Amino acid sequence: MDQIIIALDYDGVLVDSYNGLEEFYLEDLPALTGLDRSFGRYLLYMEYLTEGCGLLRIDWWPSIIEVHEELFNHLLWKYWERRIENSAILPGVLTALERFRERNYRIIHVGFMDDIPGLKKWRLEADGLAPYFDEIIVVGEDYPSRHEALKYLEKKYENSLIVYVDDKPVNLFKINVKLENNPRILLVRKEFRKQWSFPWDDPAGSYPTIKNLLELEKILEMPREVS
Repeated sequence: MDQIIIALDYDGVLVDSYNGLEEFYLEDLPALTGLDRSFGRYLLYMEYLTEGCGLLRIDWWPSIIEVHEELFNHLLWKYWERRIENSAILPGVLTALERFRERNYRIIHVGFMDDIPGLKKWRLEADGLAPYFDEIIVVGEDYPSRHEALKYLEKKYENSLIVYVDDKPVNLFKINVKLENNPRILLVRKEFRKQWSFPWDDPAGSYPTIKNLLELEKILEMPREVS
């Protein structure tokens, strides 16, 4: 094994960007649309359900929020404005990224796109995290799926171990099905919790799990055969 490649998801792994959801659904949405606050609370619940299914707002809002296109786009921008202004880098992330750099690991961002093209890369820049990455891959913009992005990394970095960290077990399961237990790709779950935890629950317990990105080094120290 020549090198270790650390591939990281963004929301729930590097940052907590969910703190502005209540403000948007319970205050902004009713004010901008005239919808009842109780309906906003229902949509807040739906937000977490769809988060667990990997759906963006552009996927599920149109079937529930019936507004004209201009207002719909304004709602999207307001939604992300609230998430961005309330985002916080998770504990241990900056220290972990610096340690990965010191150990000459390649650090790659592999996270799904936001509702607005280009926004994920902008957020990485705004959070000050972009300089830590050797490459930024936005799934849905650069590659159609996470497993295809990881296959690209496997081909690019021959004879290397690729460690992918994601907070949602469903993403790890989907990748594993496509990659068929590829020994060169290690899937790691990063624990995360918010108001409703079901998007991040792992009833199967199928993947090595860390609570803090700093713990990733302990997993890397475990004996592992890579073919």
